[in-house]
Amino acid sequence: MPLAPDEPDANKSPAEAKAKAKKDEQEPPFSWGPTLFKMFEAALTTFASVAILGAVGYGYTVYYKHMVLQKIEHAFSPGDPVLDLAAVDKQRKAAGGSELVDDEGHRQHWVLREEQDLLDAIVSGRLKGQYHLLVGEKGTGKSSMLIDAMAKIDGEGCAMLEAHADPEIFRIRLGKALDFEFHEDNIGSLFSIRGPRDASALLDVERAFNKLEKVALKRRDRVAKPLIIIVNSTHLLRDDEAGRDLLELLQQRAEAWAASNLATVIFNSDDYWVYERLKQYATRMN
Repeated sequence: MPLAPDEPDANKSPAEAKAKAKKDEQEPPFSWGPTLFKMFEAALTTFASVAILGAVGYGYTVYYKHMVLQKIEHAFSPGDPVLDLAAVDKQRKAAGGSELVDDEGHRQHWVLREEQDLLDAIVSGRLKGQYHLLVGEKGTGKSSMLIDAMAKIDGEGCAMLEAHADPEIFRIRLGKALDFEFHEDNIGSLFSIRGPRDASALLDVERAFNKLEKVALKRRDRVAKPLIIIVNSTHLLRDDEAGRDLLELLQQRAEAWAASNLATVIFNSDDYWVYERLKQYATRMN
């Protein structure tokens, strides 16, 4: 014989049944309103957090790019580390009152050469529209004449760097001369899986020249003189594929900047092979 289904409510007292009925009457019907409001509140909070983070990141990026250009522009302000080193070598002082040259604009220990006036005109920005190659035996005074020309204008608008056979070291020296960190000081890299360096030295040199070009454009409108970039000891670049690629990049920029009067590049070399290489594509080289 089948059992009858349980009837739990039948065993309850009238008071319990009345209380349960009252409770059922007090419970409101289910509604999606509160749930949707909480979902909207969570989404709005997330969106606001992302928006604030994005605004801060954008603001930092704009500020960082401005500071990069400002630092490069400051690298061409009066005074130069090369002059400081030369002053120490000659027991003189350079920064804050240069004494590398006398009242007539010459160093007393230095025998003037007839090319000095030409280099003075180039380094001071009076002679523009070309880039230049100095070739001569070691010890003939090429670097000294360039330093003298820089000292006469206190290094304003000039940057000088020593070339090197290793492109990585050349990159570092270029960054030091231009006061450019190649974005290695950007804190945005803390939130990136990749490190600050994900390119070759040649690409970093190209990036540095792109920033330098922006500074040169602003300065040309204000000063009407080209920047002076001196690459000393260019012969130290290796006559191999990497060295030729770097020299070709330097020459391309020198040609473009000379045509637009943005910058004058001066190559200083002790070896003739640099001239043999540059003359193949030279149109504005002197």
